[in-house]
Amino acid sequence: MKEQPKKAVILTADRFEDMEFFFPLFRLLEMGWQVDVAAPNKKEIS
Repeated sequence: MKEQPKKAVILTADRFEDMEFFFPLFRLLEMGWQVDVAAPNKKEIS
């Protein structure tokens, strides 16, 4: 039986520190996880 990829979601919003988003994102991707990103609305996050 083939192992399913592990999945994670990162919740983010305006005024998030860059490293609060990118560090977990890159670590999860390095470990082979499938990562989705969610935000409260469709506008660009800065």
